[in-house]
Amino acid sequence: MNTLIKNLATAAFALVMGTSAAQGASLLAGDNISVSFLDDGNTASNWNGTIGAGADVTPYGALSIDLNTGPAGDGFSVTSNGTYCGFVCNGSTVSMLFTGLDFGTDFTIDNFVNTTGLSAFTTVISDTSFSITWIDNSGSANFFPGTVAFSGTFGTVTPVQVPLPLPAAMLAFACSGLLVARRKRT
Repeated sequence: MNTLIKNLATAAFALVMGTSAAQGASLLAGDNISVSFLDDGNTASNWNGTIGAGADVTPYGALSIDLNTGPAGDGFSVTSNGTYCGFVCNGSTVSMLFTGLDFGTDFTIDNFVNTTGLSAFTTVISDTSFSITWIDNSGSANFFPGTVAFSGTFGTVTPVQVPLPLPAAMLAFACSGLLVARRKRT
């Protein structure tokens, strides 16, 4: 009987403390994605594609967007297919909104590289979307270089497992009560 109680207490303790491992990011290959261009918050255009080898979306024929770069398929690149002054070239705030990504967990944008000379940043919006935002050029100078304009890698957020001391203490207290009750009986 003591062995049974000890085994039950050990199993219950492991269950209360949580033993599941965090899941890594799934490959994005095959995901159907949408890329929206926003000009000062207003949708200017939408483009759809399926993530695979090579360019996944080619808006206006001017950009090649690949969301499956690098040896592990954990990166992205936005390449301009020519030299351009920007998106609308009027000094407005421009965003590329990427939706439909399926990592299976929260993610981060790591190692972001911006070669345009424009002030740009990334924002993770949800576990399936992110954006690249910049203040567009207001003149005729070419800021999209005809090469990779933006690139980066996707990282995953690994949840930190925090022990739950109160439930564990309550479980230990209950088990000790069972042991005391058993000893009083014998």
